[in-house]
Amino acid sequence: MSEMPTKYDAEPAVIEQLIRGDVSNVPREALLRYIFTFCERVGISPLAVPFSLMKTQAGMRLVANRNFYDAVASKYSVSRECVGEGFFEGTKLYFTRYRATTPDGRVTEDMALVDTAGLNGNDLANAIMKAHTKGRNRATRAHLGFPFPDETEAETVAGATVVSIEEMPNGHDGEPQQEEAGPKLEPPRASREQIKRIHAVAHRLGMDENAYRAYLEQRFGVRSSKSLTAEQADELIQELSRLWREREQDPEQSQEAETQTLQLLVEQSHESARNHGAHVSPVDANNHLEQLGISKEDVRAWRKAWVEAWGDGTAFNRIAISATSRDEFIQAMRHSGVRITNTLGGV
Repeated sequence: MSEMPTKYDAEPAVIEQLIRGDVSNVPREALLRYIFTFCERVGISPLAVPFSLMKTQAGMRLVANRNFYDAVASKYSVSRECVGEGFFEGTKLYFTRYRATTPDGRVTEDMALVDTAGLNGNDLANAIMKAHTKGRNRATRAHLGFPFPDETEAETVAGATVVSIEEMPNGHDGEPQQEEAGPKLEPPRASREQIKRIHAVAHRLGMDENAYRAYLEQRFGVRSSKSLTAEQADELIQELSRLWREREQDPEQSQEAETQTLQLLVEQSHESARNHGAHVSPVDANNHLEQLGISKEDVRAWRKAWVEAWGDGTAFNRIAISATSRDEFIQAMRHSGVRITNTLGGV
């Protein structure tokens, strides 16, 4: 397998704009020089047209396309295999999970989601094919660590379109435009109440952590609901609620899984009351889990995964202290969408 380069040469002005996420002020010639240099460094041909531009309200962003990911996969001997696909939990979300491997033994998995609501025939087939393209590209990107977004993510950004490099305006002599005077107002962030509602509907849908975070990243380009704006949070709540309504109409839904998920929702909705009432300390919760046969290392891993997913360990303490067996605790974690990898107390 070819060795990955460790340094890419480029003009400072281009690098600055790439970091800012907007190359609209970079002269076309300077951007082309960067692309040619980058392709030379990583060992692929720029004639394959491996990059495009994503136009958004915020400007233009350099994005990699399928040609890029196929080329680097071939160059660095990345084998990509689909290890799972289908409609998610009775909704119209179609997922693909791809595994990327290299001869050095490294393995990386990533998944992609596509909303197929209202699609049929050729449109549905194209959406499924797009899910496979996304899955392959995301697994390749995660495995090799390239910084460029995938152009298929453009559909998740409001008003975004993908254009060729040739359609790029020639910038402003390489100099960034002067920003308008005065403070730049940031849009308000998602409120705590909005985040709770998002988690609640995600719980109802039975989304595990990977699916939940993949949906956030593909839809809004973030990995946590705390990074959403208030407007995005409202939009996400509406989308997840629509998916939940579709799921309610499915007569074959498992009542047992739904009941267990709703029990977790009740726990979350009464979190505030518990904080003022029967408080469970982390020490007591950890000791109880260790008595159930879960090692200290696994307890720490479970707690860390929970906090990263839901942002507060209070509910974790309650679930831990109420568990009567190791299997019951792990089942509760699974239904909450929390996972840890390959340990004695994990999944």
